[in-house]
Amino acid sequence: MKSSACGHTLLSAFGLLLLSTSVDAQNADGLAKQLSNPIASLISVPMQLNYDEGLGTGDGSRFLLNIQPGIPVSIGSDWNMISRTIIPLIDQNEIQPGAGSQSGFGDVTQSLFFSPKALLTGSGWTWGVGPAQTNGEWLDIRRLGESRVVLRRR
Repeated sequence: MKSSACGHTLLSAFGLLLLSTSVDAQNADGLAKQLSNPIASLISVPMQLNYDEGLGTGDGSRFLLNIQPGIPVSIGSDWNMISRTIIPLIDQNEIQPGAGSQSGFGDVTQSLFFSPKALLTGSGWTWGVGPAQTNGEWLDIRRLGESRVVLRRR
């Protein structure tokens, strides 16, 4: 009796999975376009992993994981503010002879983009602009600047 109920539960779960997969496939193109747009009205947390070897005197290596959450906030009927943060996590070995391995955070960059919700023209162009700040963890450096993006959505 228990195995029959378990089988029906698994079959139902599998059916729901197939249904959600077909619905997701219909929206996949739209979602892919939004994910490639740094100023989309979509919360995203992309991660980028890089590996370098042959650093320093040739024996050094480094793993760098950039965590890049983007969080949009509506600031009225016509504008969005998008917060984008880059948080680098670093693990490195033998960058300098005898130094061993080190790990920790790299310089964190915070950017805010102010972007109109509507496209500029029927051709799909949009833009965003705002401040940026980088905080250097190990040298206590703060750099201020601007962030700009112009892109065409098709």
